[in-house]
Amino acid sequence: MSPLLPAICPPGWQSFKGSCYWIVSNINMLTTWHEAATTCSGMSSMKEQSWVETTSNVWTGLNDLAIPGLFMWSDEHIVTFTYWAPGEPNNHNGFSEDCVEIWNDKSCTQLNNYVCKMKSL
Repeated sequence: MSPLLPAICPPGWQSFKGSCYWIVSNINMLTTWHEAATTCSGMSSMKEQSWVETTSNVWTGLNDLAIPGLFMWSDEHIVTFTYWAPGEPNNHNGFSEDCVEIWNDKSCTQLNNYVCKMKSL
């Protein structure tokens, strides 16, 4: 098996494991999961798997909007890895939490940072 070559990414995007990632972590750009999905879909797809080490809340493309309890990536890739925080996912206090920030389910209307993913140029 050959190692992954670094991705060729547009300016402002980060290369990781053969793909390009755009990280939005500006307090003035916090957004809902649906707004993040719309922004990302115009240029890429929301990220397939999380690799960002962060203490802030970051939306990923993981969600169970189509089938409650069945989490899927927004780009339709199969979920091959999960690392939920203890007790997650949990629909906290009975509220529907269908969207996922780095490893916690949340209400899709919560304002968060987000990450987009695209294939190498």
